[in-house]
Amino acid sequence: MTLENRPVRYFLQSLFLKLPEGVLYNRLRNELGWVYGLQSSFDQSTQTLNLELSCEIKYIAGIVDEVKKLFSDFATSYDDKKAKILRDMTVKRQEMAQDEPQILVDFLVENLTEFGEALSFSEYVKTLAQIDQAQIKELFDEIGANLDKMRVVVTSNKPEIQDIAIS
Repeated sequence: MTLENRPVRYFLQSLFLKLPEGVLYNRLRNELGWVYGLQSSFDQSTQTLNLELSCEIKYIAGIVDEVKKLFSDFATSYDDKKAKILRDMTVKRQEMAQDEPQILVDFLVENLTEFGEALSFSEYVKTLAQIDQAQIKELFDEIGANLDKMRVVVTSNKPEIQDIAIS
């Protein structure tokens, strides 16, 4: 995952993972009622997608299955109309954020920290506006192809944590 695909990663997270519009969040929270919260991030140093969620222990195996199901079929998970609306809203939000100098500074610092080089905010917004379905599918498929390397870390002080079976 590179500086160049950062806008695609951001967009993929918004479309598939993050609340309230993300496909996975909607499925786990609104349809199944299994999670209280869901956060996602891409870790540049390990080149991984991290999902953090709050849930009851009994739902963990089902959640892992839902993640695998989501990233197994792009055609089922992707909604072009929703993607266009989200892209337009995201670009508008980012353009409005340019009015706040601290956001621009934070953005540059984050780029330097994560990638060792700076992408200007205006370049970032321009790239966001140009994201297409093929770019999203490429990253989506990369995540799906690496699900066999998924590592699930559960933090709990409850004894039933010993009984979790995740396939």
